[in-house]
Amino acid sequence: MKRRAPFLGLFGRLVLRDVVVHVGLALVSGLVLFIAIDTVETGNVMEGRGSAVDLVLLEVYNLPQVYQQLAVFAALVGSATAVGSLVRRGEVLAVFSAGGPPSSVAKPAFLAGLFFALGYAGVAEWITPPARAELAATRRRLGLPAAGADAVHRGQSWFRGRELFYRIGSLEDQAGRTLGGVLMLRLEGGRLLDRWDVERLRWDGTGWIAEGCVHRKLQADAIQTERHEERPLALSELPEDFVVSVAAPHRLPYRALRETLRVRERLGQPSIEHRVELWRRHTLPLLNILAVMLGAGVGLRLGKKPTFAAALAAGTSLGFFVWLLEEVNVAMATGAALSPGAATHLAPLILAALSSLAWWVAQRRGIRGG
Repeated sequence: MKRRAPFLGLFGRLVLRDVVVHVGLALVSGLVLFIAIDTVETGNVMEGRGSAVDLVLLEVYNLPQVYQQLAVFAALVGSATAVGSLVRRGEVLAVFSAGGPPSSVAKPAFLAGLFFALGYAGVAEWITPPARAELAATRRRLGLPAAGADAVHRGQSWFRGRELFYRIGSLEDQAGRTLGGVLMLRLEGGRLLDRWDVERLRWDGTGWIAEGCVHRKLQADAIQTERHEERPLALSELPEDFVVSVAAPHRLPYRALRETLRVRERLGQPSIEHRVELWRRHTLPLLNILAVMLGAGVGLRLGKKPTFAAALAAGTSLGFFVWLLEEVNVAMATGAALSPGAATHLAPLILAALSSLAWWVAQRRGIRGG
C-alpha cells in the first residue's frame, strides 16, 4: 500500500521556517531603515520642542502603519530569497529528484502566507487604530503638524452639529472621545455670536470637558473673552457623531468602519474613501498570502544556482510592481474611475493570476536549468 507523505514533513518545516525568517528579516530591515530616516527628519522638525523620549514615542506609534505599508513588499522579497536559497543549497533539487512535487514547497509557503495574513489583519484591527490616535495626540502636544494620512481630511474637518459648527484638528481617540484643536462657532441669522477655541475636548462618560478653552462672545459693540484651563461644556453631540463626520477611515476598527460607512451613506455624506478602506481590510491580508506564493514560485524559476542578488532583485521588482498597482487602484477608486469593489480587488486578481502561472510553470517544467 502506497504511503502518503505528511502534509508538513521535515522538508516542509524547513521551507516554512526559511520563508518566515527571510520575510521577517526583510520586514525588520525596512522598519529599521524607516526609523533611521524618519528619526532624523522628525528631530529636525521638532527643534527642541520635545525630549528624546518623545521622539522614541513618535517612532513607536509610527511602526504599525509602516508595517502595513511594507508587509506585501517584504513578503515578496523574503519568499523569493528563501526559496532561492533552498534551491541554491540543493535541498529543493534533492526533494524533486526523489519524486517530490512542487506542492512540497507550495504548501508550507501557503501556510507562511496565511500566518502573515492573520498577523496583518490583527495589526490593522487592534494595533494600528490606537497607535494612530496616540501619534496624533503626541504630535499635537509637541506642536508638530499632523502626519500625512493621520491628518483630518480638509473636506471633513468641518462638522455641522445640532447647535454649533465644529472644525476638528485631530481625533486623538478612535472612538471620538478625545478631540484636539477644536474650533466651535455659534451662528444665528448669519451673525457669529460665540466662538470657542479649545486645545483639547474630552468626553468623560457623561459630558464634554474642554481643556485650554478660550470663549469669545461677539456682541454688537464689543468682544467679551473668557479663558479657562478646564471647564465642562453642554454640547448636544456624542463621540460617535464626530467619528462618523470627521474620522479618517484608516483610523477606525473594522466594525466601527462598517457602521460609519452605513451611517454616512444613509445621511448622503461622501463615503467612497470609507468603502475603499473597508474593501482593503479584506483584500490586503489576501495579498500577503498571494505575495508569498508568487515570490516562492518565482524563486523556483530563477535557476539551479540562483544568486542572492538575483532573488532579491526579483522580489524587489515584484514588490514595486504591487505597490504601484495598489496606488493606481486606490487612485482610480477615490477618483470614481472604477467602483471601490472593482478597484480594490484588481491587485489580488492580478497576483492570483501571476502566482498561478508561476506554479503551473514550476509543475510542468520544474526548476529552470542553468
